[in-house]
Amino acid sequence: MAISLAELHEEQQRLQYHDKICTERSRTIDEISGIIGFFLLDPDYPKGSTGIKALLERYIAEKGHVVWADFGCGNALALRQGKEHIDQKGIGLEKIRTYGVDILPVVEQELTETIDFLRGKRDEIPVRVLDDKYAPVFMKDDITTVVLPERPDIVTCCEVLMWAYDPLMVFANAASQANIGATLGFSRINY
Repeated sequence: MAISLAELHEEQQRLQYHDKICTERSRTIDEISGIIGFFLLDPDYPKGSTGIKALLERYIAEKGHVVWADFGCGNALALRQGKEHIDQKGIGLEKIRTYGVDILPVVEQELTETIDFLRGKRDEIPVRVLDDKYAPVFMKDDITTVVLPERPDIVTCCEVLMWAYDPLMVFANAASQANIGATLGFSRINY
C-alpha cells in the first residue's frame, strides 16, 4: 500500500501520535544492532560480528532458514537490508522471511528520502534495497496483539515500547510467538 507523506501525517494526527514518532522511522540494520546490543542478549553472539546480519547467517546455517519480525518497523529499512545482505552473500532469498509490524503504513517516498539522506552520511545504503524482492511482508497492526503468520527466530522492537499502551503485552506477544531458542531484542528511548 503506497501513500503520500501528507497522508502519513494525517494518519499520525488521527492516531494522536506525538510528532517524535516519525522522526526515526528509518532505523538501519546496523543501528538496530547497536541500539539493542545483541552481544548482551545472546551468549553465542560472535564477537566482532555485524549484529543482526551475523544472527541471520547463524540461524540459516543452523536451521536452513530464518524468520525475522520487527515490531514497530517504521518504513522497514532494516528488514530490507537484512534480505539484501543475505542475497549479496549468495545464500538465497528463499532462506529468509521477514515481517514488519507497525501501526502506521510504510511510505515508499519516505524510504527513498531516507536512503538519499543517509548516502554519504553515516551509512552507505545501496538503492537496490528498494527492489521489491527485498520488501518484507508488512502488517499494519498493533504490536501488542498482532498474530504473525509463522514463528520468528529473531524479534526486534527498537525504540517503540514507549508508544505501546501496555509494553508488557509487547514482550508477552513476541515471546509467545517466537521459536524456542529465538533471539528477542528490545530497546526504548530514555527521555
